[in-house]
Amino acid sequence: MFDNSFADFGATGTGNSLSVSDGSFSLGENTQNFGNSSLNADFNNVTINLHQPDESSSGLNTLTFNDLTVSGNTSLNIDLDLKNNKDQQNPTTDNPESDKIVYNQGSGTIDIGTINIYKNGEWVDKEITVLEKTGTSGGEISIGQMNPITVVTSSDYEYEIRKSDNAGKLVI
Repeated sequence: MFDNSFADFGATGTGNSLSVSDGSFSLGENTQNFGNSSLNADFNNVTINLHQPDESSSGLNTLTFNDLTVSGNTSLNIDLDLKNNKDQQNPTTDNPESDKIVYNQGSGTIDIGTINIYKNGEWVDKEITVLEKTGTSGGEISIGQMNPITVVTSSDYEYEIRKSDNAGKLVI
């Protein structure tokens, strides 16, 4: 019913703010984008769940904010699209992507919760952006410490995903 109705949430007016504490934040099955570059947000002790139920859903999600504050035990559950790449040494597709948060400035640390593979593909040590900072001033959101995560798909692909040395990125 609200498919992508929130893609520009917070775009009009001034001082628009979203605050979520001690709970969860999820988008609907066919909602791919939420927020706007003028929307401020504060997540405290929140599970941000961007998983889609399966490949037939609309695809990857993007949350967009101006000033983002992350505190407490906030985690992010994401899907990865590995683009059905068939050759890890000589890729035949676009680079892999993930659900992500785009923000102008921010502060805090977000943990990676669960990771689902939305579409399979073969990659070796390829970085995927999860947190994208668009502004040149202000603070930055970082991915918390994480042990490598092993994800096995129904097609018998097995992936090890770890935190990159580059801010806001994971490596598959």
